Amino acid sequence: MTTWRQDAINGIEQGAVFQFARTFHEDDTEIFGNITCDYNPVHYLPEFAAAKGFPGTICHGLLVGSMICEWGGQVAWLASGMSFRFLRPVLHGDSVTCTIRVVSVNKKGFATAEALMVNQDGAEVMRAALEGFLPNEADRLLLGRMVAAGDPTNKRRAANGIAKRRRKRID
Repeated sequence: MTTWRQDAINGIEQGAVFQFARTFHEDDTEIFGNITCDYNPVHYLPEFAAAKGFPGTICHGLLVGSMICEWGGQVAWLASGMSFRFLRPVLHGDSVTCTIRVVSVNKKGFATAEALMVNQDGAEVMRAALEGFLPNEADRLLLGRMVAAGDPTNKRRAANGIAKRRRKRID
């Protein structure tokens, strides 16, 4: 099995698919809220969430959307645009599987991709359209040297592409 970073070194092509999962917890919401200063009570107070029709407090939509960053960081994707469609709330304790499919890649490395996030019940919770740049030939050579040197800036290197703690890579 290759890691996503190795996939980037080899060159990612149109049609490539990547899949991974994560379970979201209240402490994730706390950290994300502190970083973004988004303290909407729907994320923190069950009675406010209930007033909005939710069965419990919900995760920030962009926290769930940030799943794409895990993949993007591992393949050295340089994003130039993202668009999200929030379909259903993600509750604390929900596990979300994210599938990213590379839709197109041109000769300059500009690529488009789509992401689909599905909860543990198989319900779609989010869709995203992505555009950006995949590593060019020089970038891939540098990534290769980084990996050969132990990939020192990549805290996921020890996992060899398998996510730790609350994340799970599926492929």
